[in-house]
Amino acid sequence: MRAAVPLQGSGQVLDATVVTATHEALVAVRDKAPKRFVERLSKTPMQSSKHYYWWRAQSVAYMLRPNARIREELEKRRKLTAANPQPAPGCISIHVRHGDKGVEAETFEDKVYDITAAKVRALDPARFTDQLWLSTEDPATVEYFVNHTGSATTGTGIKWRTGYTAGVPRKPDRSKPNLQYMQEIGYFEEVMNALLNLDMACECSAFVGSIYSNWVRLIDEFRSTLRCKADAPFADVKYQDPHGMDVNW
Repeated sequence: MRAAVPLQGSGQVLDATVVTATHEALVAVRDKAPKRFVERLSKTPMQSSKHYYWWRAQSVAYMLRPNARIREELEKRRKLTAANPQPAPGCISIHVRHGDKGVEAETFEDKVYDITAAKVRALDPARFTDQLWLSTEDPATVEYFVNHTGSATTGTGIKWRTGYTAGVPRKPDRSKPNLQYMQEIGYFEEVMNALLNLDMACECSAFVGSIYSNWVRLIDEFRSTLRCKADAPFADVKYQDPHGMDVNW
């Protein structure tokens, strides 16, 4: 279907299926929320550069809200695949971004996530426990957090109790394109397994990841909206200062 697209500021109308915008034009508008919210947002402590991030979280929560059929499917899969301790109060969510993602942005080794989670727990050991919920596509990462934490030589010395989804397809070859894996696994399976991990991650009390990851951003958006945990700690494995994070890429 073709649509008439007005060109801003030109008075012209372009009849096109796809309109290609310049990077500079997108950067100029992507940090803005709809005008109807600007006045209220300006009265909050939120930086104006984060207004779009807030708006995107609201939009994503609405678009991806699960219907009854999806909720039923997720509950069935949870009973079949959730291994080790399931998320409980004090649990820390970790999403490790590996696979072919290195072509898009920097990736980080398991030990970095281990150390970052330990820093989160140290903020309040009475509130945050030694329990993790791990979501990742890398089976080597599952092996690390389930069987190889607790040694000062490999990480923090904390022996984590790690929960994850077992018996689901993962992606051991980091050089293999993600789309190829999706074709082999099946798109429905891939989506449902991903949504299950997303749902369970958001049950945790603190969050660790790389904001470079689309999936970590989804976790951050969902926990801040649907789970009402916007005040829960989020620790990025790269950025020490949260105000330095580029959340509008």
